[in-house]
Order: sequence, then structure tokens, then C-alpha cells
Amino acid sequence: MNVRARITLLKHRVLERPIIAQGGAVHFVGVGPSVEEATEDAAGRAVDFAVTRTGLGREEAYMLLSIIGELRASRNSWPTRRSSLNST
Repeated sequence: MNVRARITLLKHRVLERPIIAQGGAVHFVGVGPSVEEATEDAAGRAVDFAVTRTGLGREEAYMLLSIIGELRASRNSWPTRRSSLNST
């Protein structure tokens, strides 16, 4: 299997976690000691992104993402858990 990826470096911008754009969707990775905390981390990052990009308020962005977002949780790494919120 071959994988081709394009990585864009944003100079002078700090990202604590990757934001992955793939096939019309944007994926926000959250990390924490439990699945719940990783989920909160991913959701918070997605809300921040939506607020910045759209000008919506935090509550409006949260409601929008609750409609269009898809949460995926992973338990494959210990002791850290990972969740991602995907929005199309």
C-alpha cells in the first residue's frame, strides 16, 4: 500500500495537535488520559476552528458541529486516549 500526503507548514502559527483535511472533511485530533477528556479536547478544537473561520459564536459553532460532526474514539494507545471529531 502506498500513501501520498501533502503537509502544509504554517509559519508563525502554533498548533498543539494536527488538523487533518481529507476528502472535503476536516479532522480534529484530541488527546487525554480518558476517552471523555480526549473527546472534549477534540470538540473544543473543532469549535475554536469553526468560530475563527465562520465568525459564529461558540454556542452556535457547538450546535452546528453537533449536527454535522462525527465523533470517532480510539483506544489503541495507552495511557493516552485519542478521539477525533470529523466534520464535512
